[in-house]
This record gives sequence, structure tokens and C-alpha cells, in this order.
Amino acid sequence: MKIKTILLLITLLPAIVNAQWVQANLPPITYSKNALADKFVEFNNTIYAGSFYYGLFHSTDDGNTWTQIRKDLFKQISSIAVVENRLFVNVSLQGVYFTNNEGSTWEKLDVPFLDSSNYVDNVFENNGYLIIYSSVVGFLRMSSENKWERINGDLPEAAKFVYRLNNSNGNITIIINDASFKKHIFTSSNSGSNWYELPYPSILDDINCVENDGNNIFIGTTKGYGSISYDSIGVYMYSQQAKNWKRLSGGGKSWTEVNDISAFVNRLFIATANSLQKSTDGGLTWEKVTNGIPENLSIRSIDRINGNIYVLLYDSRLFRSTDGGETWVNISSNLVYETTDYIHDIAGTDTNLFLHHGGSVGVFTTSNNSKDWAKADLDISSIKAYISAEQTSFFKIFGPYISYDKGLNWIKIETPGGGMPRPFLWTNDITLCDTTLIAATNLGVVVCGYHNPNIMIAANSKGWTTTFTEAIGNCLIEKNKIAFMGTDKGIYTSSDFGITWKQFALTGQNVKWLFLINNKIYAFTKEKVFISALSELSWSEKNLAIQNLQKVVYSQNKFYAYVGDNNTWGNVLENSVDNITSIELEAFSFPTTYFLSQNYPNPFNPETTISYSIPASLNPSKGGTFVSLKVFDLLGREVATLVDEYKQAGTYKVIFNVKTPYMASLPSGIYFYRLQAGSYSETKKLMLMK
Repeated sequence: MKIKTILLLITLLPAIVNAQWVQANLPPITYSKNALADKFVEFNNTIYAGSFYYGLFHSTDDGNTWTQIRKDLFKQISSIAVVENRLFVNVSLQGVYFTNNEGSTWEKLDVPFLDSSNYVDNVFENNGYLIIYSSVVGFLRMSSENKWERINGDLPEAAKFVYRLNNSNGNITIIINDASFKKHIFTSSNSGSNWYELPYPSILDDINCVENDGNNIFIGTTKGYGSISYDSIGVYMYSQQAKNWKRLSGGGKSWTEVNDISAFVNRLFIATANSLQKSTDGGLTWEKVTNGIPENLSIRSIDRINGNIYVLLYDSRLFRSTDGGETWVNISSNLVYETTDYIHDIAGTDTNLFLHHGGSVGVFTTSNNSKDWAKADLDISSIKAYISAEQTSFFKIFGPYISYDKGLNWIKIETPGGGMPRPFLWTNDITLCDTTLIAATNLGVVVCGYHNPNIMIAANSKGWTTTFTEAIGNCLIEKNKIAFMGTDKGIYTSSDFGITWKQFALTGQNVKWLFLINNKIYAFTKEKVFISALSELSWSEKNLAIQNLQKVVYSQNKFYAYVGDNNTWGNVLENSVDNITSIELEAFSFPTTYFLSQNYPNPFNPETTISYSIPASLNPSKGGTFVSLKVFDLLGREVATLVDEYKQAGTYKVIFNVKTPYMASLPSGIYFYRLQAGSYSETKKLMLMK
């Protein structure tokens, strides 16, 4: 009876030596980043701006300069409010803080009805009260005497799940979905003491915003799932005197969607997807506001604060008008967040190391082992860097830039994409082999041939052809018109410019990065580095002991390791090639003869370990020596196959475990295991005792 595959653990025994990776010298980059503030209040002649990403800022000179407040405390600001002489700041997932001395000191607000895990969704001021909305308990109101009360009396239970809220002109207006997803509109003119439900308009569009001027309620719409066209998009008004809804003029495709509404002093302002609109006749006619407001840009919101109007664009620029909307001034030019940028990527050639910083900082390069850095002449804002081949550099930005002079000049080409030969394909690496571009992708290999590299700038680069699909292509190098590719199944080679591929070495290893240096081949996985002379494959191996390794590059006789995780993106370690090579050669020697060890423990139940050694391969081009290790019963019947593949030189161990579904019926007794490798064959005895 032959038993199929069992649970195995097969490892090549590596040397464990400190590879002496050290911190690389990196250029200190500090730059100004848009603070992305979107909540604003005015308090004691000071403008406060809250950002969900970068905390709280204030300006005492009408927005000319801004200062960040308590960046150690305030990270994600979801709302801010001023009540009497106190400024309240709602920090996402932390709670509400307040100050009564313009930010010199802060205290956390003790909110009844909420435990430590019941976070606040919104805080705002209404008629002298502080109002808190929480999706857990609904609406709470605090008086000037710090007395709290729940103000959900006239609201249904579903009012805890508010998806639109407006606080303007002393009125609170909310839109909710009930349990059956039916929408309702409620309004209160006495700070939540009483709520009044309005009839919901008969529209198919989604309500994007709501406004209440005390006499009328306005809603702005965007195209909903039930809509079949943009024609009904616009502004609708409910008259509390006439008790009905009507659509105001304007809208449709010209507005695309209405993002916000603000009504005051006989003027109605509309923030649309492409402009700020104003009406002075109750919505009968509209005009585009242009005096200081950029044209054809999406307006995110409109706020009225102490008689001033604030308009926020989706690119986070903030404009203010102090004359009722006649003129506008950008007050956010200096509303920035100072940050030390992290590293997005690294890349290397023989002579230069490239480092890409995020934001608008760009690419830096060094030619003296990271001692001195200079800004690279690459006007690319979002780079993913790949360096392939000793003479050619690639920078990928949804399609790479290629350089034939080691980064001095760049030409943009098109990699597989758009007209790619297979769907869902992305390029992991790319190299030039003679006049053919070879791309290693998540689906294998695609190639694109050229007769003259100088015509790369032409549109010919769309002619990609799939040539290999048996493994994920991770990395590529080229030597004397031979292409080497690291894959998730080992190293492959091609001698016909990427058309056909054959297994070369390190079968089963997920080779991420390959380098040819001084006739030695260096193959990196995320955990190890393998080293061998190219002329005669005999691999040494070393555990890297680097946490969160993301990439390895080579430059100026050094390896650079780009490491990081979600919290620490952007560190770079370095190690000399000589150091790694000498450590490896001293630390590990390969067996010179075949050897099969006695299993241990013996007798065993349920598992035992078998070790064996393979000397240098006689067939390196086939991926090593073909090894077979099988288990037989006393009658000579095969019961398990432990190894059945090509193996590189080294010492291995395999665990034979009988506590599996396939092995459950295997009885106690004597068994034999036999190793066959090339012309070598050896058999030993083991005993299972259940």
C-alpha cells in the first residue's frame, strides 16, 4: 500500500553569524506638508483649525501664520466648538478636551452616559449649549453650569445613527435611516428640547448636505443608486410656512453634485463639485463666485463663523470672506505641518545609490557610499524605484523611466499595463537584455523586443508578449546576454532574451533580489542570502537576521537593506560585500560526500527526524542533484515519499510524522527508509511503536 504525501518539515541547515548590518547615513529631510485642516472656529480673535491627520492649529493674524498646538496630545481632530469662554476639541477615539485659557492648559471633559469606550462623534455649540452627538447614546446637552441631559425625547431610536447633521442659525437639522433604511428629517429650534419631523422629499438622489435658516430647510443632492441621470441633482427647499418641498433652479450635469449649502443675510451659497455658486434671489438665479476663489475646482464645505464665511476646497485650501462673499482671501498658505519625511524606496547602480523621499521632496543620490547626498534631477512626485542590470537604471511610476547613462538622463517608456497581455498584471522588475526588455511580473514573464534602444521613447513599448507563467517573477539581472530571474520557486535563466526559461538553482526558495558581483551570484530571500561562484555552483547560506526587510540593493561595493513596517517605514541598513562574503565562506562548508543519518528518536511515535547530506551537484543547470527519500514496510511496499526533487549541496533534515490522516492506519513495527541521489543509495531501519 502506497501512502501519499505526509506533513513534512525540510530545512537546509544554515550558518548563523552576525552579518554586521549597520545604520546607513541618510539625508535628514524636513519639509512642510499641507495640514489638511477641515474644522474651523473663531475664538478671542484667534482662528482654530482642526485636522483629522495632524491635530490642532491656531492663527492670531487672520491666517497669515499658523502654529500647531499640543501635537503630543491632539492627533485626529473630528470636531471643535466654542461655548462661552471655553474651546472644546473632540479627538477621535480619545474623547473631548477643553481649555479656558486659550490653550495654555487642557482638561479632558467628563461626559456622563458614556463609558471610556463610548467615543464622541461630534461636538458643536447651539444657542449657548454644548451639544454632543454619539452614535451610542444619541444627543447630549451641557449647560453653562456643567449640567448634562439627554435630548432624544422626540426622536426615534434610529436617531442614534445620524448620517447628515447641520447646525446653523440656532437650528439643528439631522437626517437618519431607520431600521428599514427609510430616511427621515428632523429639526429642532430649541437646542434639542423638542424635535419636529419634516416630510421627506420625493427624490431618488442621495442627500449630500442640509441647511436651516430658521424659515426654510435646504438640501443639496448627489446622484444616488436609484437615479438614472444627473438631471435631478440640485437644491431643494422646504418652506415651513407652505409645508412643502420645491426644487430651486440650477443644478443637473453642470453641478454634478452639491457638497454644502450656507444661507444667511438674503444670500444662498452652494458648494458644488466644480464651483462656488451664489444666489441673491432665493435660488431663482445663480452666479459663479470667482473673486479670489479658484475656478473649476471642487468645493468641499462652507462655514459661517462670527459673520465671516469660510470655504474649503477638496485640495484643503481654505478661503475666507469678511464682506459677505464679495471678496476672498486664501488663509491656508502657511497652514502646514512640519514633518521629517520617511523613505519610500531605494535603488542602486554600480556607482550611485538612489533614495526616494515621499511628499514633494523627491529623489536623492550619492556616489560616495552615502557620505554626501545631492538632489537628483528627476521631476517625479511618486516614484517606485527599480534598478536592473549593471548599466541600466529604471524608475517606475505607473510605467518606468529608463536611463542608459546610470541616471543622468531619463526616457519614459510603457511597461505591461493598459495593453498588457494578461489581466491583473503588475511589473516587479525589468531589465534590458541586448535590445529586448524583459519584465518580471506577478504572473510570470513578459518581453518586448527592440532593434534600437534609442527608439524607446516611441510608442512601440506596448508590444509585450507573455513567455513564462510557471512562477512569480520577483527580480531580474543580465550578464553577457543571459537573463537570470529570481522567482518564488527559485532562480531561472534564459539564453534567448526571455523567450524560454529553465530552472537554474535554489529550487523552492522565494528569491526576491539577485546580484552578480565579481563573478559571484548573490541571491536574497527575505530571511537569507545565498552565495555561489557563477562558474561552479556551490552555495553557502546565511540567515540575515533583519526584521521587516522590504528590499535589498547594491551600490559601490555595499548592500543596502530597506527595512520598515507600518510604524517605521524608511530605515536603511548597509553592509559591505566583502564582509558578507568573508563571513559566509568562513562560516559554512558543504559536505563532500553523501550521508544518511539514523533517524532520531528510534523507536518513535508519532514523529522522527531523518538527516541527510548532499555534496556539490554534478548538474547545477538542473537545479542540483535529484534526491529521493522514501519509507517502505517489511514487504517492500512504499508507504511514504519524504523527498522527491532536485536538491542543492547541503545538509537537510526531514520530519516523518505518522499522526496525519494518511498515516493513522499505519501499524506498529519495523520499516525501512532509503535515500537515492545520483548513483548513491543507502537504506536504514526505523521502528514505529504506537
